[in-house]
Amino acid sequence: MIENKAQLLADLAYVGSKVQAKTNVYVFAGAAYMWHGLKDATKDIDICCSYEEADRIVSALRMFGNMESVTGINDVHFLRIIFKSFGVQIFIKGIWMGDEYEFLEAAHCDSLTFGGITFLIPDVKTLVMIRDRQIQALYSDWKKLKGERSI
Repeated sequence: MIENKAQLLADLAYVGSKVQAKTNVYVFAGAAYMWHGLKDATKDIDICCSYEEADRIVSALRMFGNMESVTGINDVHFLRIIFKSFGVQIFIKGIWMGDEYEFLEAAHCDSLTFGGITFLIPDVKTLVMIRDRQIQALYSDWKKLKGERSI
């Protein structure tokens, strides 16, 4: 569990220190909300990046934590690396849902660099748009389970 902004920065620094090659990733969801002071804690750091960048991160981090492949909303696959006190979830650009990656690319972002990784944290407006899309996807999945038509 990441319980404050100082711990978030320390965890980002830990991940960044393990990756030597220049890599850019977008931070979204709970960790990004924490960065903006809109959330008090989060259990993981969600990042989104290209396949090549994900490969660099996974290659560097796999010996430091437990890695698993996960299926989430709308059967979206992502990777999770679990460390002692937090986890990193990696969503790959090519298999992430809908237009969310385009929202990230168009967003104004704060930038934090630790080791080889530059963590790009989008503005609140972009984070809310992404969250709305994810909620719509969850609602559509729920309606499908009930046998109703999607919106």
